[in-house]
Amino acid sequence: MFSAMRKALGLGWKKIGVEFLHMRVMEHELLKRNSAGFSLVNGEPLIAEIRMVKDDEEISCMRKAAEITEKALAATVRMIKPGMTELEIGNRFKIEALSFGSGEFPKEPIVASGPRSASPHTKTSARTVNAGEMIIMDVGATFQGYICDLTRTFALGRVDDEFRKIYEIVKKANETAMKISRPKFIAEELDKVARDVIEAEGYGQYFIHRTGHGLGIEEHEPPYIVKGNKLELKIGMTFTIEPGIYIPGKGGVRIEDNVVLTSRGLEKLTSYPAELTVL
Repeated sequence: MFSAMRKALGLGWKKIGVEFLHMRVMEHELLKRNSAGFSLVNGEPLIAEIRMVKDDEEISCMRKAAEITEKALAATVRMIKPGMTELEIGNRFKIEALSFGSGEFPKEPIVASGPRSASPHTKTSARTVNAGEMIIMDVGATFQGYICDLTRTFALGRVDDEFRKIYEIVKKANETAMKISRPKFIAEELDKVARDVIEAEGYGQYFIHRTGHGLGIEEHEPPYIVKGNKLELKIGMTFTIEPGIYIPGKGGVRIEDNVVLTSRGLEKLTSYPAELTVL
């Protein structure tokens, strides 16, 4: 089969770029065994560079994915009440997203309540949500293969004043990063803009992840908005802005939006209200 394919495609004595991150070991071994006449090289960097800059059609699909996500999230939060489990809430989001036209989900919805919301990389559990707690909902729908990755944090009834303060700090960090008006800048500069706001308020040690990541046909792809990334961001790149503060044993807050870099600076693809919503 490989010999016939190599002959049909004219692959003799050529380099074949492969996305190793998306290949099973079995597939890699089959290619190696049948690679006489051509060599296998890592094609990830080239493919990532091409995919980072989206065209108008791709951005339109991402806007539609965001629209579906936001409608489903709005419908879901109206149903949340004390005594429900995180799993019930997450499953309700999936039902609503499908009803609004979502394609295959890029991930399971993340619903983290109370002390569990202090872990930014947790999974939804069977925990019951209670009045007086923060609830982080990290959700996303798709449209024609393109992904929305949206996070909002809600208060279930009245929460203590510290969490209200934390919420406003995270919101300010998100908004400050959004104000970038240059068409070109370095990825780590954007991370610093959001991080400086949180550090100035004394919560820097509780912002424990990068400010954002690329988004498109994968939920996490280049460019990564993180300290140490010297990549120059270009018009057409799409990524998230998602500052957060997480207090161990108590809870956390994250506000995540999706953006595209334009000639005027950052433009939101998501539009879900960022003000603290008390359920």
